[in-house]
Amino acid sequence: MSDYGLSVWLPIVWLFGLLVAFWHVFGTMLERQSEQAIYQGLKLSASSILGPFGMRREIFERSELAQFGGWIHFLMGLESILGVILFFLIGLALRNQFRMRF
Repeated sequence: MSDYGLSVWLPIVWLFGLLVAFWHVFGTMLERQSEQAIYQGLKLSASSILGPFGMRREIFERSELAQFGGWIHFLMGLESILGVILFFLIGLALRNQFRMRF
């Protein structure tokens, strides 16, 4: 059995790994200059993970998001779903850690 409901660090490590993996995927999918593609990939990955919390519009304007292709939007949605699951597991672990037991 895994400790995802009990451990806070496992979902945090997976969340960071998810950020780095999609950062790399987005950076390679954007065929631009190397430095700008790396920065744009990081922005896309961070906005995807933080998107359900309303941070996507803080990082990107609507017109900027419209320029990306369908595969990037699909991957952003997938990363958002995985991020929500991992944030839920972090919250569950924190709840279990600070639960009052009588």
